[in-house]
Amino acid sequence: MALDTMSNKQRVALLPPERYDVPQSSSQEYGWHMSKPLVPPSTLVDASRKSCEETRYASAYYAISGLTPFSRKDRGTPNAGD
Repeated sequence: MALDTMSNKQRVALLPPERYDVPQSSSQEYGWHMSKPLVPPSTLVDASRKSCEETRYASAYYAISGLTPFSRKDRGTPNAGD
């Protein structure tokens, strides 16, 4: 598939050597033609989206009620109960 017909999402998923014929910066020259990385990816910097129990609860609450669990029920002024 040609780069001009790809969406931005598809283009971002490609590695730089798949996007460009030559390195675009001097930093990219190192390792440009390597097929695998010298160092395996670290699991310490895994930034995948994970949700905790509280986040799943808040998401389900919002899906059911249309309000966040933190919104005021009376929707009045902060001193409405006084």
